[in-house]
Amino acid sequence: MQAGCGARSERRGDASDDAGAPSTAGTGGATGASSAGGTGGTAGLTSSEGILVIPVEARHTNSLALMLDDGPEVLGPALAHEVSLAFGSEYPKKVTFDLLGSFIFEEAGTLVDATSGLELTSATAVSAGITARRVDAKHFELEVQAEGNFSIAIDGTWSPSAADQPLAGPFSVEVLVRVHRVASAVLNACGASPRYVVSGAPFQRPYLQLYSAEGDSINPANASGTRSATISVHARAGTRLSAADGIGSLVAVGDEQTLSVRHGDTEIGSFELVPPARVDGLRTRFVERANWIRGVSELSSGSKVYLHSSSLEVGQVHAAPELFVGGVPVCTQIVPAWFDPRSKTPDVCPLVTPPQCDVCSENTLPEAVSIEELGTCQFVVDAPELNGGSGLSEELSIQVVPPN
Repeated sequence: MQAGCGARSERRGDASDDAGAPSTAGTGGATGASSAGGTGGTAGLTSSEGILVIPVEARHTNSLALMLDDGPEVLGPALAHEVSLAFGSEYPKKVTFDLLGSFIFEEAGTLVDATSGLELTSATAVSAGITARRVDAKHFELEVQAEGNFSIAIDGTWSPSAADQPLAGPFSVEVLVRVHRVASAVLNACGASPRYVVSGAPFQRPYLQLYSAEGDSINPANASGTRSATISVHARAGTRLSAADGIGSLVAVGDEQTLSVRHGDTEIGSFELVPPARVDGLRTRFVERANWIRGVSELSSGSKVYLHSSSLEVGQVHAAPELFVGGVPVCTQIVPAWFDPRSKTPDVCPLVTPPQCDVCSENTLPEAVSIEELGTCQFVVDAPELNGGSGLSEELSIQVVPPN
C-alpha cells in the first residue's frame, strides 16, 4: 500500500489487487503481464505455483540531464556526463534520449533551468562500436553493437528566454557510454538476516544493484529502474506471490517458510515469511501535523500541543506503527486493516480520516485524531490479530493547551 493517510482496506491478509488479465511470463508456472517496452509498468505478475519470475522491463527512452558551465567562447561541461547501458538479449540496443530537464550554471553559481532554450544540433559517435544521431532539437538516439566503453559528442546551442541572461551560445559535451553485460546482482533489502516479511503485506521496497563481470556497477538506462534484471522468487507450491512492478512491490501470502530470491541460478537474498500472528512487537511513532509546522513534529506521552481557534489551523496527530518479530523489525509495510485506531477522548480529539498526509511516513495509518478542545487527548492504536491473537497496543496521552 502507498501509505500516508489514505483509504483503509477492509480486507485482512492480502494487501494487493491483481489488475488486468494475466498471460504467461517466464518459467516455472509464473504468470503475469509484461510491458511491451518503453517506460510503462505492468498489469501485475502473479503465481501460486511456487515460482514468480519477474522479467526485465525494457526501456526505449530516457533522459540525459546536462550540467554546463560558462566558458570564454563555448558553454563547457561542469560535470562529467555518463550513460550506462546493459548489453544482452533482454535489453534494447537502441535508446532515444531527451535533453529536457537540463541545467546550466551561472557565473554566480546558481542553477538556471535551460530546457526551454536548449537546442541540439548534432550527436555523433567518437569511437567505434556505437552510433549516435540527432532525432530533433531535443532528442538523440544511441545504438550499441558491442560491449565496452564508448564516447559520443553532443553539440547544441542555448538561447535563454531572459534577455539579460549572460550564458547564451553554443555548447559541446562529450558523454561516456558504458555498455556491459549484467554478470551479477545484489539484493538491497532492510536489515540483516533474518529478514522477516509478513504474509499479505507489501515488502519494504527492496531493490537490485547490478554489476558487470569486472565489478563495475550498472544502472542501465535501457531498463526500468524497478525491473532492471530478470529475477525469480521461490516459495512452496500454493504460496501466492504477486508483484505489481518488480521486487519492490512483492507480496507473499502463504504459510511460514523461507522465500528465496534468485538471479539466474544464484540466490541473492532470502526472507522469512511469517503470519501476522507471529508479530510480537509494536512501536508506534506519533507525530503532529499542522499548518504552522514544517513537516511533522514527533510526540510522546506527556507532550503538549497547542489548540488554535481557527478552523484552518486545527492540528492532527498521526500514527505510524512499526512491527517486530522477536525484537527484529519486519521488512514489510503495514496493512491498515490489521489496526484499530481510536480516541479515548473524542470530545478533545475525535478520530478522523483526513486527506492523504504528504509529509507522513509510508507506514502512517489513514486515521488520525483532530485536536479540537483543551484537555487530555488519548490516542490508542490496537492490533488485535497480532501476537498470536492476544493483540498489541500502543497509547499516546498528550495535553492540549492554549496557544502562547
